[in-house]
Amino acid sequence: MKKLLAALFCLLSLYSFSQETQYVNDTIITTTGFKVYEGIKLKLGMGSMPDGSFKFIRINKSSLFAYNSNVNNRANAANAAAPSHANHTAEVARTDKRGTKKVGYTYYAILKMGEASRYECDVESAIIAGEIIVPNEFKPKTNTTAPTPVVSTADELIKLKKLLDAGAITQEEYDAAKKKLLDKF
Repeated sequence: MKKLLAALFCLLSLYSFSQETQYVNDTIITTTGFKVYEGIKLKLGMGSMPDGSFKFIRINKSSLFAYNSNVNNRANAANAAAPSHANHTAEVARTDKRGTKKVGYTYYAILKMGEASRYECDVESAIIAGEIIVPNEFKPKTNTTAPTPVVSTADELIKLKKLLDAGAITQEEYDAAKKKLLDKF
C-alpha cells in the first residue's frame, strides 16, 4: 500500500510540475512547451495596452535608459515597448529567473530589438496576451465554452416590428419571420 501511495505521489508531482513554467539550463519552457533561450528570434505581436504599447515587454529595469520613478505606477508605462515594435522580431540576449521559492518565480527573456537598450519580457504573460507570437502547437488553449446569450422570442418580435416600422422589411417578410419564430414553440 505504501509503495502504491508513493508511486501515485510521484505521478501527481510530475503532472503538476509539467503544468508550470520551467527554467532548465538557461532555457524558459512555457506551460505549453515553447522554449525560449539565448539566440532565438521571437516574433512580436501587437501591444496589449490601450495605446498599443506592450504591457509585458518593457525596457530592462537595469538599463541606463529605464525610467526610474514609480509615481502612480508610471514607471511601467514609461518603460513599455512602443507600438512601433509590433510585428517585428526580437532576439533573446539571455534569460533570467527572478523571485524566490517562497513567493514564486517569474521568467524573463532579455531582448535585443535593434536599439542600445535591452527589453525585459515576461514570457508567459506576453504569449497569453499575444505580444509574442508562437507556433499554433504552443498557443495557450482558450475556453471555447462561452455561454450562448439567451434571446427571447419577444425580443426577436420587437426587433422585427422595428424593422417593419422603419421600412427595412416588407409586411410579407415580417409575417414570414414572425410565423417562423412562433412555429419554434
